[in-house]
Amino acid sequence: MLRHILFSIQSIRWLVVSCLMLFSPGLHAQLDSIHWLPPITAGNVASNAGAYEHSVYLSTPETAAFDVTITTGTGTPIGTYSISATSPYRLDLANGYNYLCMDADSVGSVQRDDGLIFTASQNFYVNYRVRSNAQGGSLTAKGRIARGTHFYWGGIPMIGNNSALNGVVGFMAMEDNTTVTISGYHNNCVFRQGSNASGITLNSITVNLDAGETYVLEAVNLVVAENKDGWIGAVINADRNIVVSNGNLMGGVISGSGARDICFDQTLPTSRLGNEHIVLKGNGIDATELVIVVATQNGTDISINGSAPTVTLNEGEYQIFDGTNYSPQDNMFVETSEPAYVYQVLAGSTNERTIGLNFIPPLNCLLPLAVDNISSIDMIRSNSYTGGVTILTRTGATVTINGSAPSASPQAVTGTSDWVTYRETGLSGDVAIVSNEPMAAGMFGASGDAGFAGYFSGFSERPNPEIVSDENCVSTTLTLINTADNMQWYFDGSIMAGETNQTTLANAEGSYFVTAGTGTCVDTSNTLVFACNSLPVEYGGGSFQCVDGKKSLEWTTITELNNDFFTIEGSFDGIEFEEIAKIDGSGTTTLSTDYHYDLETSYPLYRISQTDFDGRFQSLQTISSWSCHLQEDWFVLDDILQFRGDQLSEVKLYDATGQLHYSGTSEKISCPLKGLVFILYKDSSQKWKKQRLVVY
Repeated sequence: MLRHILFSIQSIRWLVVSCLMLFSPGLHAQLDSIHWLPPITAGNVASNAGAYEHSVYLSTPETAAFDVTITTGTGTPIGTYSISATSPYRLDLANGYNYLCMDADSVGSVQRDDGLIFTASQNFYVNYRVRSNAQGGSLTAKGRIARGTHFYWGGIPMIGNNSALNGVVGFMAMEDNTTVTISGYHNNCVFRQGSNASGITLNSITVNLDAGETYVLEAVNLVVAENKDGWIGAVINADRNIVVSNGNLMGGVISGSGARDICFDQTLPTSRLGNEHIVLKGNGIDATELVIVVATQNGTDISINGSAPTVTLNEGEYQIFDGTNYSPQDNMFVETSEPAYVYQVLAGSTNERTIGLNFIPPLNCLLPLAVDNISSIDMIRSNSYTGGVTILTRTGATVTINGSAPSASPQAVTGTSDWVTYRETGLSGDVAIVSNEPMAAGMFGASGDAGFAGYFSGFSERPNPEIVSDENCVSTTLTLINTADNMQWYFDGSIMAGETNQTTLANAEGSYFVTAGTGTCVDTSNTLVFACNSLPVEYGGGSFQCVDGKKSLEWTTITELNNDFFTIEGSFDGIEFEEIAKIDGSGTTTLSTDYHYDLETSYPLYRISQTDFDGRFQSLQTISSWSCHLQEDWFVLDDILQFRGDQLSEVKLYDATGQLHYSGTSEKISCPLKGLVFILYKDSSQKWKKQRLVVY
């Protein structure tokens, strides 16, 4: 359903962009050139029944070999390893506790050298597998699209009676000065802090992290009754991007049983969620083949296999659908009225101890056409597993597995005729799955009491379009930042003949949208409305204030029309800006309005922007902070800037226009500037300070 929206506002041209419901083929699934794996934790790491052997499998479709560099979160080198399509690599970590499996003493506190970062010049997969004689698990990193600021904690309720069961979430910060808040869990939940399984009793937890630092939160089974599931649906908010892994590094779904297995996956921020999902059954019984839906908004209706809604959830609530809800074709079509998290519990065999956990991607038409390749699909270390793959693709698609057609026939999906599923078992070695239509694939396996599951495709990026315009009202270029195989632009609901490229020219006022997809599958964007009208805010100017050491921004509007909020951003270089806060606007008013915001962060530049109730955005002013009272830790001697403080950890030099000329840690700098120089630096207090000097 398209939304055609018209606006009427006051003076110069304006282009309004509603968020596009498109997915980019530029970053498909978990295939990327950089990946982050935050740590998790397990109470049992015994060789016979715990999270004992840990390996990371690196694979790629690239035929030419390239290097993957691995470091800890804060930069300690682990190694550099060459991979290609024919030569994947397996990195074996220490048994028991290691960079990715945190010991109890480190849980509930900030850690500097845990977690791993993987970087390369080409795209590759990162699949983390864990096993012991009685346990198995798999988690696939999701690259850049895993970064975000708003998540909900997901996993399996601890239904069993084993004290080794846990609910766990681990996250890693992408930037310095990141604040993460976990809230919305049951007030009686308690979490581990070091050796004390109930050491954290707060109703809200706030963690401050620098880039690469990590934090793990664990709810232990049988400590309090609410730990069973009170953490599921907890809100994880950050003021800067983080990456999150969650689930159970021992999960159990059989009431009263001690059966357990490793069940975890990397999750995504709410901005990546969707409304339609198709889940494929594993090899388990009804009690171990579950779908868990976690709502992110109130009034979320859930429908199964095209039926009328069966349940309505509010924000943070969850619902389990057991194996009886699968269709006779062993698949399940899950629809939610609002974007939601969908997790699958599946088993490698009918043994209740062989469960795993997959985070399921929403359906979209820009899914990849291949998963190439899954390395050593039947192995974790030297132990082999019996299982296979599940494949989701469009109806009528041609599918191959390692170049051959699947032995199984495509299965219809009850509730939609657009998609079919396959299930292929008995696979071994490296596996490449290819379709001529959008597809997603998962794997599963079991060996005795140990089972595992993993998902290898389906998470794509939602782009915003780029708008390039001149000073006139018309002749504005509309650009879909990410491309697709098939594109068609529309104006006021009619096809724009010949406009099938990534850009189009808006020569008239009206509504524009684009359809894009791969093969026969096409998604439709929301509408872009172009109107030669006016800005919603008549701006009166702003300034940076510093009084008695307190810093603030002050600004004034002369009139406002449908003004929703202002955004405050900070920048060190005038190019990259980071959001600091949102301030409510006054809606519609003809009266002059004064605004004030107290600053707790130190940037050389601040930007004030405005967004109205229809989502339209404009930048109002960029303001320098150099007018504040400055420190006197720096002096000039023979054209050398010298620091006289006790310790220096970081320094940046700017000219009078705010352009960055130096960034480093030196306490003596041959000054590249003459005239007015602004110095931004961190001393032993680890807080940003500023100084202004004149260099002759």
